[in-house]
Amino acid sequence: MVNKKHEIAKEVTNLEAIYHRYDGAEGKFAKREKHYKKDLYDLVEYVKWITNETSILRERVRKAEAVISSLRKSGESSVESLLKTLYKLRQQQIKLEGEAELLRMHVKTKESMIKMKENEKGNIKASLEN
Repeated sequence: MVNKKHEIAKEVTNLEAIYHRYDGAEGKFAKREKHYKKDLYDLVEYVKWITNETSILRERVRKAEAVISSLRKSGESSVESLLKTLYKLRQQQIKLEGEAELLRMHVKTKESMIKMKENEKGNIKASLEN
């Protein structure tokens, strides 16, 4: 009888140790999840900023295209003036395309970071469930 009580007490002590370990792990995972949520929020804000910048660049390109169209329609400009203007606009277009490409690279980088964070979050949730 005493032996059975001793065994039961020993098992309860072992279970308490296991529960204590899980409590610590849950706290650690909760901290990581909070950190990942903050990172994910930062990434979302950055993508919003990039989207805004991209729309600004698109508007600049549209304005340049409108000027080119206007110059084509107008008969007042000389060919030389038209060529100079087109050259300047082409230089601006090249510059804007470079900026747009840089923004595209940033977006791709941030998208891959978001995917990594979501995968880590899924792994953490799966490990918590186990």
